[in-house]
Amino acid sequence: MRSIAIPKFYSIWQHQLMQQIPDRCDSRLTNMIWLMMGIFQSRSVQLNLIARKLPIRAKKLSLVTRLRRFLDNPGVRVRDWYRPVAKQLIQAAGSAGSVRLIIDASKVSFGFQLLMVAIAYRGRALPLAWTWVGYRKGHSTTHKQLALLSYVRSLLSENLSVSLVGDCEFGRPLLLEYLDSWGWTYALRQPGDHLVMTKQVGRWRRLDSLLAVSNVPLWLGPVLLTQTNAYPTNLVLFWR
Repeated sequence: MRSIAIPKFYSIWQHQLMQQIPDRCDSRLTNMIWLMMGIFQSRSVQLNLIARKLPIRAKKLSLVTRLRRFLDNPGVRVRDWYRPVAKQLIQAAGSAGSVRLIIDASKVSFGFQLLMVAIAYRGRALPLAWTWVGYRKGHSTTHKQLALLSYVRSLLSENLSVSLVGDCEFGRPLLLEYLDSWGWTYALRQPGDHLVMTKQVGRWRRLDSLLAVSNVPLWLGPVLLTQTNAYPTNLVLFWR
């Protein structure tokens, strides 16, 4: 991309966004393009670093203020603007009839986490939808996870085969029940202190008590997970 001059880079994104974003406000589209260009050039999401890379004759402080006002503008409908991009990503990744989704949460800033659903594509995780969790530590609620996944589901065509992977934060029985009803397959990690009941042993046992050999997977098949909310699912144990 270094061979593309700034004016040409601007015109490329202007042409692209004019076709995709359902907004006819020239100033909002212009600020969006400057923001994208600054992120690309600076390889950062910090506004002061982005402002340094913008080819605009203005003081850095005023550029930062301009970008911050754009980001705070209620007229910028993030989900509506990004929906065409998300559908393009799904179309490209799902050309073979299946897609692999990743759900994850990351700490952002001092008091927030970013909850995101991404699509796995050529070794990368490309974001489809995201939302904020208003606390620094702890797990997001199943209700918030389902709301985010339900929106992503609305982007998918009915003929796509969908699989979902995630950490132990996303392995609650209620979520598994919804995924089964949608026809999705999933691989979601479970905490070692969760209790399960197998067909062979009719009592509840901790997961971390069932595997004694490292680096050897153990397939348990159908189990009930957990004692508090017993739900039938398949379980494979692996301890590295």
